[in-house]
Amino acid sequence: DRNDLAIMTEMLNQMDLNSVNRNFDKIRIQGKGFDGLPPDRQALTVEKLAAYRASVQNFVSILDPDTLIDASLDVRQKSLELWSVALDNLDILLQNRIRQYELRLWGVILSCTLGFLATAAFAFSVQRGITVPLKAIQDRMLSLSRDDTAADVQYQGRGDEIGDMARALEVFRKN
Repeated sequence: DRNDLAIMTEMLNQMDLNSVNRNFDKIRIQGKGFDGLPPDRQALTVEKLAAYRASVQNFVSILDPDTLIDASLDVRQKSLELWSVALDNLDILLQNRIRQYELRLWGVILSCTLGFLATAAFAFSVQRGITVPLKAIQDRMLSLSRDDTAADVQYQGRGDEIGDMARALEVFRKN
């Protein structure tokens, strides 16, 4: 009704159109808020912002109450179109962000898997490098306990504790 229209007109008259124009120009020129949007979506957003701005400026400049209703409906329509584009843009940006997090997640999973495999390979090599020679020395000790002094003791050339044990066992075998 006319009372609501007068209130709406007063509110729009109080709008700082200079601020709206500055923000619009900042968005249009700097591309602020467009990161991650395809160029066609950016162009559509700029187009809808321009249509909305023009509609609001037209509405504010109207003095005739009869044309004010049509202008307010136009502002409403342009506002809905702008919101629709903004929501679609938000959906695109959220999907992009989700893809980024999924890629990071797969990167972490791959890194953890490679780390696990490297650790398992290292543990296997350490296990093979220790338990196999110890088992051979144990078997040789058992054979020496049965007076089998013919075979040499393996692993005497190693420079670690296993080599020390093998050399000690060789002294024991010779004596």
